[in-house]
Amino acid sequence: AMNMNDLIPLKDYAEKNNIDVSTLRHRIRNGTLPEAVKMANAWFVPRDLPLVDNRTKGRSRRWKNKEE
Repeated sequence: AMNMNDLIPLKDYAEKNNIDVSTLRHRIRNGTLPEAVKMANAWFVPRDLPLVDNRTKGRSRRWKNKEE
């Protein structure tokens, strides 16, 4: 079973992995982030969950810099 301490808020995971939270939410909705756990109103994911890029490698890079 997963320990609560192993879960971090989606936002923290997004920051840690330089990915947009909305991208993660989209993955949860379309089922490509099955490890996500909903508690109360918030999504949590395992702290050490490796970030798998389901898209073609080249595209995600460009988006990452949108915020910076």
